[in-house]
Amino acid sequence: MLNKHYLHQDVLPDLQTVFQREGSIQLQHFLEDEWYLKLLDRVKRLHYKQEYYPQYSSFSLAPFSEKRFLEPIHEFACKLLGASFQLRTAQAHCFQHRDYTLLHDELQEEEGISVFVELTPRWSVGYGGFTSFIHDNQEMLRILPLGNTLTMIRTYPDMKRFVKYVNHRAERQKRYFLEFKYP
Repeated sequence: MLNKHYLHQDVLPDLQTVFQREGSIQLQHFLEDEWYLKLLDRVKRLHYKQEYYPQYSSFSLAPFSEKRFLEPIHEFACKLLGASFQLRTAQAHCFQHRDYTLLHDELQEEEGISVFVELTPRWSVGYGGFTSFIHDNQEMLRILPLGNTLTMIRTYPDMKRFVKYVNHRAERQKRYFLEFKYP
């Protein structure tokens, strides 16, 4: 299911070092193509609920509990972190034209680890819709919608994040990603 390259005994220690030093890591071509397409299909067929609070956000959300996909990703995250952690939440997100989250003083990250599995197969930067993490009024990480990419970031209460407004250029395109949170 996972790209065998990332599981190689010589590669994993280097990935751990980068994550410890940088606080984040991004791995492209994370899943084998067949599993990526199966996961994308499954996520597209979830029953999403619209989350709409005009002063904060507009997007769709669904719980994600498919063990055949969750378990290998969870095991990899624990290997990368060098410890076993309990998964706190697993959710699928869908953003389309007119969706966003706002950078707001009342919203802040919890201390922990967030893992994103980006599933969007084709997305132009011109559509907006990227996720941005902010610390001390500086962008510290931007997650661009790039299909079959895993991004892991260590989060702190003094961090904030937002998803840039998805503009009219996206037309009917949708951004799909999974987010797993660890304590």
